[in-house]
Amino acid sequence: MAIIHKKIIPCLLGIGAVSIHLASFGVTTKHTTHPKKKKTVPVQTATVPAAKPITMPVIAMPKPTPVSSIDPKQVYTPSKIFPPVNVDGNIRIYDFDRHLSRHGTTDQTAFSLGGKINALTDVFLGHFRLGGTVYTAQPLGLNSKNLARQDASLPATALTTIGQAFVQYESPYFLGRLGDMLITTPWLNPADSRMIPAAYQALYGVFAPIQSFNTPDKSLNFVAFRQIRFKSRTADSFTQHNLYNTNSYTVATTTIAALGDTTDIGTLAGGALYKQKTFSAQAWAYRFYNFSKIYYADFKYTFANKTLFRPIIGAQALNNPADGNNVISTLPGQGSVNSSAYGLLIGTEIGNGQILFGWNNIPKRNGGYRNGDIVSPYTSGYSADPLYTTSMTAGLVEKAAGSAQKLSAMYAFLDHQLVLYASGARYFTRPFATNSSEVDLDAIYTPEQFFKRSLSLRARLGFANQTTNGKLTYGRLMMEYDFA
Repeated sequence: MAIIHKKIIPCLLGIGAVSIHLASFGVTTKHTTHPKKKKTVPVQTATVPAAKPITMPVIAMPKPTPVSSIDPKQVYTPSKIFPPVNVDGNIRIYDFDRHLSRHGTTDQTAFSLGGKINALTDVFLGHFRLGGTVYTAQPLGLNSKNLARQDASLPATALTTIGQAFVQYESPYFLGRLGDMLITTPWLNPADSRMIPAAYQALYGVFAPIQSFNTPDKSLNFVAFRQIRFKSRTADSFTQHNLYNTNSYTVATTTIAALGDTTDIGTLAGGALYKQKTFSAQAWAYRFYNFSKIYYADFKYTFANKTLFRPIIGAQALNNPADGNNVISTLPGQGSVNSSAYGLLIGTEIGNGQILFGWNNIPKRNGGYRNGDIVSPYTSGYSADPLYTTSMTAGLVEKAAGSAQKLSAMYAFLDHQLVLYASGARYFTRPFATNSSEVDLDAIYTPEQFFKRSLSLRARLGFANQTTNGKLTYGRLMMEYDFA
């Protein structure tokens, strides 16, 4: 699959125009190492030394990361009362093609040029910052005028929106935010595989009781948040809806028409995360008001052998009962909410790569939602959940209760400039849904010599069998340039 010539020329013109604009402001690209991390220069004063960065916990998932991972790194440095503003961001060019094999179905494509601008003040009044992010996605008139031929999930239409606008309080042991923000947890996260990530309006805090945030090899962190509104990847504003609502702002495969315009009051959640060198574990409790609760835990351990092979083991489990006046169970034909799930992960690191085998089971339950499937209001339809067997286009949460197997392999070449990934998964969901399978291929290139890894080129191919519209071939070409 290749981007046709009419899309290449606007892409190059767009990159050139933005590069000239950035150069006019003296923007330069910083040297980073793999994986990419944004560098923030601490403000020096005559009496207060610069502190090390505070890194908020990012939940590791056993699947390939996006071209640019979310890294809400901040710096705690007491500064003057009227702070300057630090600006960085990225430029993205994405081209998606969705081909369906069944006769009479319509293929879908979408192209978009856009990105984001982040603004973050230096610390003022000893502990405070203000931050915000503007996102944009522009099709440049290259997408079909026929809505049925558009891959609306990219999005396929023009969209500019404010995704983050928050006030932040920070110290070496605590960080809190209030406002519109990105949140990264297992069952509520940015799902950043499109032009614009999902965002949340919330009160968020992370606390490190026994060490500062500057101890990456050993850490214990507690997280709590109250989320009240949601902005999907294709929305221009925050609403009291989630991914089960069917409206013009939500693009997902598990929407419920009978839910209509029913609103919800968000989520209350808390979690604990522990890391000791190559061992990590986490436990979370979510209350998705009037939908469901999720009690989730997992661990992963990599044996620190000084050999070519370093074995990996992991496990996960969850309980998913109904919450409050459960709206799903009151809808005709949806069934009751009460599920559970568990999974195992085994594999090994091999040099600069790894091989993993994941297995999950969601026990089937007659009369339950999708035969007993998990109710997850902010990952359903996005393939953004932490189950070991979730693939590029869908996982068990998007299908139905049942079991799944997934074998994946990854290897990094050229000092991690080139990463190749392949996976194959099988889903056993009868009788509610036909058994299915998916094969995914992924290649990411981040050249070092000329772009200092600020440029990422990514190609993804997904082959899914037994969808409702026949076999699906999903191609994604993704280019991103980070600037600071």
